[in-house]
Amino acid sequence: MYSPKVKEDLIPILYRLARQEQKPMTALVDEMLRSEIAQRNGHFKPSSDGTVSKGVKKTADAGGS
Repeated sequence: MYSPKVKEDLIPILYRLARQEQKPMTALVDEMLRSEIAQRNGHFKPSSDGTVSKGVKKTADAGGS
C-alpha cells in the first residue's frame, strides 16, 4: 500500500497542533485529511471504522488507472 511521507517542515506544526488538541499526531492528520477530502468531494462519508462510503468519486491520483 502507498504511504506518502509528510514533509519535514510540517512535523513541528503538526506536533504542536496535536499537543494543543491532546490527541496523537496520526489522529490529527487523519482528521484533517478526511475534512479536506469531504470539502473537495461531496460524496465522501467517513465511518467510525475508517472506511469510505461507496459514493467517493475516483480521481486520477486515487491510484487507479
